Amino acid sequence: MEALITPGQKKSITRLLNDGVDGFVKKLSIGKNSAQTFLARGGEVQNALQSKLDELVFQFSKDPIAEWTQCYLDYLGLTVD
Repeated sequence: MEALITPGQKKSITRLLNDGVDGFVKKLSIGKNSAQTFLARGGEVQNALQSKLDELVFQFSKDPIAEWTQCYLDYLGLTVD
């Protein structure tokens, strides 16, 4: 079984994601009302981002446990804690 993420890896991944989000927000050119609608639907935005991250992790992973975990999520809607 693969070891859990290290503190250094966690910090690097967090930085990578934050840099991506900061870049996206800087490029975001929407009006005030659209921005408010976006904020009001924050839960949907978070779910969409989580879904895409899950897809990418699965795509890059060759770990059978991760593959089965993603399969359970995709087809049965079950998550592992």
